[in-house]
Amino acid sequence: MLNEQDFRKRLSSAILQLRYKNKYSIEKLAELSDTDYSSVSLIENGKQSPKSYTLYKILAALKVDIFSQIETKTDSKSKQGLENRLIQYIKTLDEEQMLALLDFLDTFILTSKNPINL
Repeated sequence: MLNEQDFRKRLSSAILQLRYKNKYSIEKLAELSDTDYSSVSLIENGKQSPKSYTLYKILAALKVDIFSQIETKTDSKSKQGLENRLIQYIKTLDEEQMLALLDFLDTFILTSKNPINL
């Protein structure tokens, strides 16, 4: 288990990497997460531990679904769990990948024994 200082350091590094990956300025991250700039800056610099809801908002703005990370195996095998996993995968696709998936689904549905009419 990390002590608080190490936690803040690792969290700040992860948030900074995700912000760079998403090509967001700190101002943009603050805007998207509905969090004030100074709080995001303090968290990102490891000087402040975020409240849980603030962390949730920042991660959501960075396109990180923390709930998908803690989904149980039972949930992932249920119909709702499978739908949630599928939705999460689809959200990560770029436009070209989505078009390829749609082409695949069109072919799959047309060749299945019980075609679906959409």
